[in-house]
Amino acid sequence: MLGLSLRASGSLKHGVESTPVRLGNLDIDQTMYQTLKFIHVSCVYLSLIGFVIRFILMNRDSTFLHLNFTKRIPHLIDTALLLSAIGLSYQLSMSPLNQPWLAAKIIALVIYIFLGALALHYGKNKRQRQYYGLGAILCFAFIFLTALNKSYSPLAWF
Repeated sequence: MLGLSLRASGSLKHGVESTPVRLGNLDIDQTMYQTLKFIHVSCVYLSLIGFVIRFILMNRDSTFLHLNFTKRIPHLIDTALLLSAIGLSYQLSMSPLNQPWLAAKIIALVIYIFLGALALHYGKNKRQRQYYGLGAILCFAFIFLTALNKSYSPLAWF
């Protein structure tokens, strides 16, 4: 993609080494892990900022909410977020079946998507959409704190 290819020794051409790192029982490629983590964390912040901006635009009945840009960009960010999460899970050999906090994040993600859709599109009136939006933001906070602490228990967050 960038004109770089892996050598059999695990290093990249052009003199950039990709050193494996030991994480528990796993040897992971540090460069790939750091890249995926950077993309994932960046997309988390961009996704939250994008949702809050669209939520504010919805509350102000702004026409900017209906532009192609504000409709398409969130899907691109969220797709990159999801793909980087899958890549990290694969690289770290993590499964929601073995990691309860990861399963809680995935369940909360589905709830966040549902509440976000109700807040921005399907709520019956503005008051209802505001409640759904607040619920989506609280759900996002749960996902964030669960990821940060690797625990879905609020008692472990503080």
